[in-house]
Amino acid sequence: MTNGDSKMTAIQEQTTMKDERFLVIKDLYLNFGVYQGTVKVLDGIDLEVKRAEVLGVVGETGCGKTVTARSIVRLLESNAIVEKGSIIFEESQNILKASEKDLEKIRGRKISMIFQEPMTSLNPTMRIGDQVAEGLLLHFRENMIKKGLELLEEEKPPVIALYKNILERELKNPNSIALKIASRIPFIKKYQLYPKLAAWRESVEILRIVGMPSPERIAFVYPHELSGGMCQRVLIAIALSCKPELIIADEPTSAVDVTTQAK
Repeated sequence: MTNGDSKMTAIQEQTTMKDERFLVIKDLYLNFGVYQGTVKVLDGIDLEVKRAEVLGVVGETGCGKTVTARSIVRLLESNAIVEKGSIIFEESQNILKASEKDLEKIRGRKISMIFQEPMTSLNPTMRIGDQVAEGLLLHFRENMIKKGLELLEEEKPPVIALYKNILERELKNPNSIALKIASRIPFIKKYQLYPKLAAWRESVEILRIVGMPSPERIAFVYPHELSGGMCQRVLIAIALSCKPELIIADEPTSAVDVTTQAK
């Protein structure tokens, strides 16, 4: 991996013998347009990651580590300018040329990122459980509907028959006109609560996996009620929730204690 005059080094550890080039960044030049002119940030980045391989990027502050990481999922500032280069994912798709619709399918589901600043990376207006469940509802909607149908069996008629029918319709045709109408009727649209409840329960289990104390209670609180270390664990939980194929971690354990770092 090269980066012009910046001191950035890549350390690779191949944990499993697989030759497939999973992610390839080739000759990436990226600048930021500012009031005074143009700032050169990435100067010819080259790196590749194979499946089941760990790659660590180390370097001094400001050398472009975070920008390189964010460029992989196209989460850059509006003044970022890619001069040339490519980011090929799974040997076929150039992420730099992908549409927003394609990126929505990739982010979270195939590639997830643990951000560097936990206190500013979470949505302050959403409960923790909802933030972890959001990716599950987006990328595993069908699974959440099926689990929602299981939860419906615990309810009493006539709710079961009505909501079950609507959820089964959504499994067959999520874009049907009947669903759009049902979602606008106050009493009927409560069927949407069951997939959300299923996702919520999944989020609690994920919070438990990352070592969050009292995950059932934590799921109901807002980010400002947590410490920096706990917010960091929430970010890790969100990144792991959809079982992505590639995880980008930008100093993922800087805000947690050494015991949690070891875990």
